[in-house]
Amino acid sequence: MEQDFYASVYLGNMMALLKHEANEKITEENDGKDLKHKYEVNANILVGKLKNSLILMFLEKQPEKRTSLFHRIMQEIVRNKVPIRPGRSFKRNMGLKANKYSLNRKRCL
Repeated sequence: MEQDFYASVYLGNMMALLKHEANEKITEENDGKDLKHKYEVNANILVGKLKNSLILMFLEKQPEKRTSLFHRIMQEIVRNKVPIRPGRSFKRNMGLKANKYSLNRKRCL
């Protein structure tokens, strides 16, 4: 149980670092463009890509392959961005079926 806790904390820290770096790349790409909204990384996609490839990155012994895998992951993460719409607050209709099949509908799983 303790091992799972530390793995989750580590994954969260890696996710925060990658999200920050990817958001900087997105900001650099969008500088000078006349866009309606500001864009950020889709966190669901980030977690899904990271959890599948983080172990592969650690197990790779050759630094060149590890670096290329990292850059491939970053390109995929930057490609999946979502607009940030300010002032969005809608009341959620939580009925009896609110949590039915909730894990099956998540995009990153």
